[in-house]
Amino acid sequence: GMTESAADSILDWIDPDSEPRPLGAEDDYYSGLDSAHTARNGIPESLEELLLVKEVTRDLLFGADTNRNYVVDEYERQARLSNLQAARRAAGGLPWSAYLTTCSAERNLSPQGLPRIDLNRGDLAALHLSLTEALDARWAKFVVAYRQFGPSTRSSSAGSNASDALDLTRPPTVRIDSIYDLVGTRVEFPTASPDEPAAVIESPARDNRESMRNELPKLLDAATTYGGAVIHGRINVNAASQAVLGGVPGIDDALAEQIVSARGAQVGSRRPETRHACWLLTDGLVDVEKMKAIAPFLTGGGDVYGAQIVGSWDDPAPSARVEVVIDSSVLPPRVLSRSDL
Repeated sequence: GMTESAADSILDWIDPDSEPRPLGAEDDYYSGLDSAHTARNGIPESLEELLLVKEVTRDLLFGADTNRNYVVDEYERQARLSNLQAARRAAGGLPWSAYLTTCSAERNLSPQGLPRIDLNRGDLAALHLSLTEALDARWAKFVVAYRQFGPSTRSSSAGSNASDALDLTRPPTVRIDSIYDLVGTRVEFPTASPDEPAAVIESPARDNRESMRNELPKLLDAATTYGGAVIHGRINVNAASQAVLGGVPGIDDALAEQIVSARGAQVGSRRPETRHACWLLTDGLVDVEKMKAIAPFLTGGGDVYGAQIVGSWDDPAPSARVEVVIDSSVLPPRVLSRSDL
């Protein structure tokens, strides 16, 4: 239900430049308002900040639930009946706050709280040792060989002593863009003797569901291709609405509907793949190439939490209600916002 003008204006508020989009707004527009202000040109600190943006109204952003108790009370319905009806027609029944956040973050750590192994680190000997300790020798050998020689197009493996030919002093030549690059791939590299055929070793994660279910959760738990300590902005595939999933590049309406339908059996389960978005692949909703395309936008969880704390006393004394957002992607966790409701 968002107009192109409102979308352009929000993007202009966020982007670092002062050049307005065709239907957007920058400082030239805001400086002429009665309540003159300037665009942030950065990520908003809260959703409420978007109320400063051209064409963003409280009804569109938050709907009729002004006291934020997740229920449209009778007095709210009466007070905003005409505006609410217009907002519902535009936004399909839910305010924009049901789809937007400014504080998505997750720790780039293993389930045990250890830093994940950066598969693109330069020291291959150290990488080999870390992978051997966290996973096993198969993954350590394959990842190092992949970094040195890249993926092979050869259709079958050769040489029973292929894994023995690793030279950990050889520098890397290939960067791993996605962990899913390692699924169903092979690496070809020269053997010790020029008379022997080139050796080919296969990834421990074969392109079949059983192998991927066994190998991918362990690899995603322990390793990463992102070097930062905190990952921002990914969408939780286990919780996001169909509309939000449909906004991910590469996920059409049909796939978004499939995900919402399929995850009913996944959420809350103890299957290790549900800690990540890889269950879309292991359950056959997407193939490896599609998974590579959508994986940068998806996660299986997060480390930012919201809560409302309610205190009450015997009538007729008043009650207290506070809403907080807590970011535990950093230690110690920090309070991102606190609202007295």
